[in-house]
Amino acid sequence: MLPFNCDRKMFGGDHFDYRNVDQATGLERLEKEHFSSLEQSLVGTSLMDIPSLDQPLGENWKTVEGDWVMANVSTLSHLGSDIPFLPSARLDEPTMYLTLIDWNTIKTRFHVADLFLFMESSKHLAHPCMQIIPAKAVRVEPLTKSGYFAIDGEPCESGSSFQVVPNKYCATVIGRKEVVQTEKTTFR
Repeated sequence: MLPFNCDRKMFGGDHFDYRNVDQATGLERLEKEHFSSLEQSLVGTSLMDIPSLDQPLGENWKTVEGDWVMANVSTLSHLGSDIPFLPSARLDEPTMYLTLIDWNTIKTRFHVADLFLFMESSKHLAHPCMQIIPAKAVRVEPLTKSGYFAIDGEPCESGSSFQVVPNKYCATVIGRKEVVQTEKTTFR
């Protein structure tokens, strides 16, 4: 994990260099055709193959299990104009960042509040309870139906499983379907 105030060279070569983002191509196919479902319109746009939520994942997936206060999947560097959540994240890279806060490292609920206050200065990145894992795709399968769950700020049914996969058009595809409940966060 990189400290919030580290030298920019630690982020790797060309990280802060500007590059034009390729424009989406092949949209004409999407504009001229009629689709019966969102899934049908997104066929062939995924950057990687991921099984549907009712199917098991392959052996090349990594699983992280635990009691999480928060599991966040993001491609954005900032959650707001003054909230640098993952300052090194770039919109033109196919990497998502799975951020986990381990309940076992939290002393009190105020500890979580302090963590969010640290975000303004990026000090949260060096906090021992934060785990930030680069991933190509993520599946979250809650153990229980308790807790709160939102996708892009919209509340969803507690305990729902979901997966996040990047696609060519810089949109995040999220699938939700009830599956057998396990206590796993899996990423690739």
